[in-house]
Amino acid sequence: KWCAEYGVRVNWAIIYGCPGEPPDEYARMADALPALSHLDPPMQLVRLVLDRFSPYHERPEAFGLDVVGPLPYYRFVYPVDERALCDLAYSFEYTYRDGRDPESYVAPLRPVVDGWREGGEAGYRSLTYGRGPGFITIRDRRPNLEPADYTLEEREAQIFMACDDGATPAEAHQVIQAAGVGGVTPDEVRGFLEELRASRLVYEDGGRYLSLALPTRSSGRS
Repeated sequence: KWCAEYGVRVNWAIIYGCPGEPPDEYARMADALPALSHLDPPMQLVRLVLDRFSPYHERPEAFGLDVVGPLPYYRFVYPVDERALCDLAYSFEYTYRDGRDPESYVAPLRPVVDGWREGGEAGYRSLTYGRGPGFITIRDRRPNLEPADYTLEEREAQIFMACDDGATPAEAHQVIQAAGVGGVTPDEVRGFLEELRASRLVYEDGGRYLSLALPTRSSGRS
């Protein structure tokens, strides 16, 4: 989020198939990622590669893996026997001892990532806010969501801004109290943050809420 705020473009990837990963997390990611379509999308969704010298290669059994052999293309590069090929190869095929199939549980995430990438340029910085005396306005033009405009008055604006770097409802409540905004209980703060989450204006994880809109003043790119 802060890279987009300052116009710094980011290249990154989602790696799936890591040993022990919870399959249900991919459905949760598929639900969460549409809120982030105003930020740089991942360059790719790529399966874990098992390389020589990695812990996965040196101690596969500790991670519930079995090394099958060199990746198939090595056989077209080196005309040697299998034993020599295993000594030459750097990347290897592998299986999971628990029988999992990452391709099956990553399936819900694929169309979400593809859509994010396809709309990446059009969606970049499409969720912004501007500040006024005692209020903020939020303009939402994320390409995968319905366009919307919001005006948050003093108390709501203070709660939203308290979550710029992530905050629990209790922490946000402390911030607005310190700013002299009274008459709001921690439960009311939590309730308002849940409304913002439902509108995909904040992202929640582990009880912390992160505001997603970018300030309108930073429009440059690099």
